[in-house]
Amino acid sequence: VRTVRFMDESFTTLILYLTVESVAIYILFCVDSTVSEKKRLLIQQGKTSAIRPRETIIMQRHICFVASFFILFALSALRDNIGWDYGEYIGVYYYTSPPSAPFSFRLNAWLAPGFVFICKMLGYIDPRNYYLMFATVAFLTLRLIFKAIYKMSCDWAMSLYLFVSFCIYYQSFNQIRQVLALSVTTYAMYFLTQNNVKKYLFYVFIAFLCHNSAIIMAGMCIIYKWRINVWNLLMYLGICVLSQIGYIIVARILGSLPYGGYLNSGYGEAGKLATILKSGAEFVMLIGCLIFSKRTIKRSPHTVVFYNAVLVCFIFRVLSMRAFIISRLTLYFQPAYFFLMPEVLKSAGECFDRISMRLLKLFFVFMFLIYHIFYYFNSWYQPYKMINLF
Repeated sequence: VRTVRFMDESFTTLILYLTVESVAIYILFCVDSTVSEKKRLLIQQGKTSAIRPRETIIMQRHICFVASFFILFALSALRDNIGWDYGEYIGVYYYTSPPSAPFSFRLNAWLAPGFVFICKMLGYIDPRNYYLMFATVAFLTLRLIFKAIYKMSCDWAMSLYLFVSFCIYYQSFNQIRQVLALSVTTYAMYFLTQNNVKKYLFYVFIAFLCHNSAIIMAGMCIIYKWRINVWNLLMYLGICVLSQIGYIIVARILGSLPYGGYLNSGYGEAGKLATILKSGAEFVMLIGCLIFSKRTIKRSPHTVVFYNAVLVCFIFRVLSMRAFIISRLTLYFQPAYFFLMPEVLKSAGECFDRISMRLLKLFFVFMFLIYHIFYYFNSWYQPYKMINLF
């Protein structure tokens, strides 16, 4: 009876999520068509000053972004007791908020200084209102994701659709520290597309202060310019094969890092069906992107950053079949798909007629809807509960 009730509540929650997400995506879909290719290119290049400030179109897209953001933010900020670590975070907020005593060593080891700083600052406002902490983290996370979409995407609605389809939005309900760090590194990618490595590393450091696993993204500043050619693809393939052959060495290296102890826990379980299926899905995504790589990079040279990110992502995804916890590292690289796949679809549009392209996009949306639903029901998401406002 409990299982049936839980499934009913989960299904109802999924309908709620899909409805809210659809409205947020539709708002961006409406504004996408109002922005010309020239203006979008100026936005991606950071030359917004070249766009006339009093133009009505600018106000429309800003208002639509705020409306879309607020819809998703409200759902996240008003949740109550959602996420397996929800109680832990409440304890962290109480222990770190003045004038409480210093929190325990266990909590100290579990957290990063950036997150503790957020809790302490909010504690001066209201040391007992932990909802304030959850709302603030949700605001910062979604603000950076929307800002990254605005600056880097050639199709805002599609990028937001991919964000929710990868279920990172739901993961922000539970892994609030890591997804906050992910949102920072996602926005940081913009500076790699502008060849501004110093600013990129600055944001990676900020992400590291929120969750120390984010430091892995520092490596992107070494490979972000690598050309997508046969030689480099073979090198990526070789690294993938060698990491499997030498997995024991890789596991030792990962085990020496923060949270490496999870490799020897339940999170280190190998061969999970969900992980295998996700690996298969990401392999298909990667191949689809690589088919149009020449055309895409020629049209939009900055996409080479996203191509290198998704190739690294796939290496970690394959490794995650050996230990589930490694999939946490793929999270940082997955957002590259949010910006790459719309560009690839745009390139594909040059090879098909209008009707064929519409059918391809419908198929694309449908397949990611299936991926979304599968991911939802094969994870730890809980029935939605709203805080009592009265």
